[in-house]
Amino acid sequence: MAFTLKQLRYFLAAAEAGQVSAAARAVNVSQSAMTLALRDLEALLGVSLFERKPSGLLLTREGHALLAHARAIQDQVSQAFASVRKSEDPVAGRLKLGVTFTLSSYFLFPKLAQLRRAHPAIDVELVEADRPELEAMLLSGAIDLALLLTSNLERRAELRTLTFHRSPRRLWTAAGHPLAVQDSVRLADLADHPVVLLKADEAGRQAQSIWKRHGIRPQVAFESISIEAVRNMVASGLAITVLSDVVYRPWTVDGLRVERRALVETLPTLDVGMAWRKGRRLDRAAAAFRALFAAETPAGA
Repeated sequence: MAFTLKQLRYFLAAAEAGQVSAAARAVNVSQSAMTLALRDLEALLGVSLFERKPSGLLLTREGHALLAHARAIQDQVSQAFASVRKSEDPVAGRLKLGVTFTLSSYFLFPKLAQLRRAHPAIDVELVEADRPELEAMLLSGAIDLALLLTSNLERRAELRTLTFHRSPRRLWTAAGHPLAVQDSVRLADLADHPVVLLKADEAGRQAQSIWKRHGIRPQVAFESISIEAVRNMVASGLAITVLSDVVYRPWTVDGLRVERRALVETLPTLDVGMAWRKGRRLDRAAAAFRALFAAETPAGA
């Protein structure tokens, strides 16, 4: 039995959602269909792709290895379809693209490579800046598009957006931490433990607003703009944190494990997307880049 693209799509949904129910909703199938597809894929490969815990799904080492290949296959399929579509003339031009610091690490470059393969005549000029500066640049016309956190936008009324990824926020702990093995965890349970905050892309400000909204004062032990510093501090058992799945990786460079689990409270998602000025008609180069993300846009975005 060979694997199917449907199984790969379901695997990607489960890896991103971290829960079978959420993954099933994302691809519009029943939970039982999702469960069966994942089990069939694991049986075919002869490995476990997920650790199944009460808090949800965690990728195993084999699961992480497959994830990189699955994303590449998905990209190749998209390119295959694009390559046979008729086009009157090649897309050319200059795209001025802004991106925030975190998203340049996690979302930008695979899509830029895909854009270059599909439209080699497009010349891309990149600008890395924080979100407020990118919003100002969009409105002044200094850039055409910006890749940023659409959930954090302040000048939303003046911008149009395309949100292509909604990332849940979860608790990160060291392996074996008391909160990692607790039956269920509430935000209030975190108040007795040292917390490390990520300051990049307003993550620290967002985390503080979540704590404040629930009337909790965390014991902030350290704040850093480095995600690797945060990951290492958590994995070493020196602190815990609450961050989105966008920046989650289960191992540090030293091989220490970082666990993640859902909290009882429903936390706001971190929404990733792009923005452009309202009333501005995107040229073909900008529209071609936007189209690479349009197929990934979740329902209701």
